[in-house]
Amino acid sequence: MKPDNLRIVILAGGSGTRFWPLSRTNFPKQFLDVEGRGESLLRGTLTRNFPLVDASRVFVIAGEKYRDALAKELPELPPANFIFEPMGRDTAPAVALLTLYVALKEGPESIVAILPADHVISPREKWQSALADAARLAEESSAIVTFGIAPTFPSTQFGYIESKPGEAKTSSGLSAFDVSAFREKPDKATAEKYVAGKRHFWNAGIFIFRAKTMLDELRNNAADIIEPLEAAAEAYAKTGGLEMLREVFPTIRKTSIDYAVMEKARNIKVIASDFAWDDVGAFDALRGLRERDEAGNVVEGPALLHKATDSIVLAKSGRKVILAGLDGVLCVDTGDALLVAPADKPELIKEIALRLKSEGCEEVL
Repeated sequence: MKPDNLRIVILAGGSGTRFWPLSRTNFPKQFLDVEGRGESLLRGTLTRNFPLVDASRVFVIAGEKYRDALAKELPELPPANFIFEPMGRDTAPAVALLTLYVALKEGPESIVAILPADHVISPREKWQSALADAARLAEESSAIVTFGIAPTFPSTQFGYIESKPGEAKTSSGLSAFDVSAFREKPDKATAEKYVAGKRHFWNAGIFIFRAKTMLDELRNNAADIIEPLEAAAEAYAKTGGLEMLREVFPTIRKTSIDYAVMEKARNIKVIASDFAWDDVGAFDALRGLRERDEAGNVVEGPALLHKATDSIVLAKSGRKVILAGLDGVLCVDTGDALLVAPADKPELIKEIALRLKSEGCEEVL
């Protein structure tokens, strides 16, 4: 059943440095066609919510510099549904601003779903059913509702949600639990205990709540974040002007919504998802998202691989790329930059991006 009171808000900030050199300062990861299906991550985040909501009920928050790119990528959205941050301050200030904005525009009883722009979720039918369940649960219980992803291996790269014993069923039959705690990214031994205990889920960073509920939690747990934003958000909602936000944003504490609210809120519920989910953190995610050849390689563009296995080659410049006798290699050629690195060490790519910045190589960032 279509939830009448649902509003979608897409978090479209972030630089995606682990996808350099495809991801650039003015063209970050959310604008990339990571799956190779002709649709960016951002656009996929929009379209998988149709027909649950129409475009008038979708809002996007992003950096001010992406104004033109967003309008081009999401032409269905009314101009007033784009919310622009003067600068990035992590997710807590972003969620505070957008929740204030939606409450002013749509009413404090609106159900808000916070969705990162860089996730891949399938099939869409299961996602839509689960989101409708979460919206109803948030409305009925006044809880902040999140989705938990059943861990398939002891990941040390994801945060975890610990559920309390005892489950309820959503209207479509999914399991829902009260949340005991949010856990930081663990070491391997701890992650193994989480997986074995079957009470921990990967934290997908998706949150559904009544706007009033989140505003109350912010005022109780992060007043230093929300109070400076209230007058600025009201002015922005009335005029679309960024003047007050430009003054206020640099003074606000930079922190995530997990630290500011989720670790402190009392009424949180987690729904065990039945959809496939990937947060597409780095190039190695392509191994699970794209078709591989018989040697386990992901290849795009005019490339020739000879006695190479488990590699990722993206020949984006049009030049012929040859990879011979190598295993587990990432090769990305964009014409103005060529990256060759181990495919299973995404942290190196972030380090390289930071080093290029420190050395003044802005032309390739």
